[in-house]
Amino acid sequence: MTITALEILDSAIKIGLGALISGIATYKTLKATHAHDKSKESREHKIKSLEMISEKCDIFFVAYGRYKGTLDGILKDRSMMEEFPLNEDQLERLLESDVNLFPARDGVQIATSRLVLLGANEALKHLTKVVENIADLRNDIRHNKIAPSTADLKMTNETVSNAFGDFRQELRKIYEAL
Repeated sequence: MTITALEILDSAIKIGLGALISGIATYKTLKATHAHDKSKESREHKIKSLEMISEKCDIFFVAYGRYKGTLDGILKDRSMMEEFPLNEDQLERLLESDVNLFPARDGVQIATSRLVLLGANEALKHLTKVVENIADLRNDIRHNKIAPSTADLKMTNETVSNAFGDFRQELRKIYEAL
């Protein structure tokens, strides 16, 4: 049996088409695998970022709790409606609590940057409210050396607690959406 030119051409075309089909399938499979791996890595990075944000903000919130606890101790047995000047001992006690609060603010700055990168605008809005209220309270005490009234402290603490709860809820939504 002799092989004709037509049979050789037919075999060559079949081999070429098989190679082309195989090449296209390999390319599409590799592209899909790469996209999946990239998506998986991105998701893992976002999860790590959210965990870091949560940890940094919790450290700040705990430091605020200690600061507020010190302030509560100073305000104990005072009228709910009156501010009063702080004496040196009271200022010293607040400064000791402030030692942890102020550095924890640096962690919140890092968390804020990550929230911007993640596009987590609602969470950022709530975190900003927390930080601004705590900063206002702290700065008023440090600069004016006057303790807030118990009612003012309670109102600030409710605002901070609610905003922090909303912040955590937003983080949870982002985490669950990943």
